[in-house]
Amino acid sequence: MLYQPRPNAIGRNVTIRVDEKILENVESFNYLGSCLSAKSIIDAEISRRLQSASAALAKLQTHVFDNKDIYKSTKMKVYKAVVLPTLLMVLKRG
Repeated sequence: MLYQPRPNAIGRNVTIRVDEKILENVESFNYLGSCLSAKSIIDAEISRRLQSASAALAKLQTHVFDNKDIYKSTKMKVYKAVVLPTLLMVLKRG
């Protein structure tokens, strides 16, 4: 489980039991494509988005962006459709 205390709260441990089993506390985990952290810090999420956008760009580099047979306008459409949404998703949630 991930516990996020309210901002400026003094640290406390939370224990949740389900059928006499104590749930494990974690500092962060991925949920629906986002990286959530116990400290409500978005640094990990931003880093993950940058890495994802960079990976998407790298995969398209040789097949699309370096291809001289594809128009520049088409390359821009691919960039706007694939790379930017991956990178900017964190800003929309903010």
